[in-house]
Order: sequence, then C-alpha cells, then structure tokens
Amino acid sequence: MMDEENDTHLAALEVHAVVVKIRPLLAGREPAIQGAILADLLGYWLAGHAPGDRAAILQGHLEFVEFFTRTNAFELRGETFEPTA
Repeated sequence: MMDEENDTHLAALEVHAVVVKIRPLLAGREPAIQGAILADLLGYWLAGHAPGDRAAILQGHLEFVEFFTRTNAFELRGETFEPTA
C-alpha cells in the first residue's frame, strides 16, 4: 500500500509543479480566452483516447474539476480547505 500512496503523492507533486508553470500563462487573460485555451488542451487530451472511451473519461475528468473548483474557491478566499469524510 505504501507504493500506491507514494505514487499518488509523487503524481500530486508533479501536477502542482506543472500547474504553477501554467498559471502565469493564463493570468491576466480574458476569461473567454482562458476557457478556450483550456478547452483546446482538453480536446487534445481527449483526442488521444479511443472514441468509445471519451465520454467516460470526460465524465471522470469533470468530477476532478468539480473537486478542484471547491478547493480552489477556498484558496481564492484565503481560506484552508478542510475535506469532509
């Protein structure tokens, strides 16, 4: 189980490192431009999956987006996110 936890932790660190690099590229741009950039990247990512798998993959991705929306809203307000069980 430790390997799985370690892999998850390493993946989270990698995600954070890339997000820190991307945020400045989006900062200050109009929301519509930011959204179009993210949509283009998402479409490119989805295109790399088999057509029959894309709907399920997108649904799973939207669940991640919903989670990060909640946690990031706390950050934007200067608060700490405390997950509930």
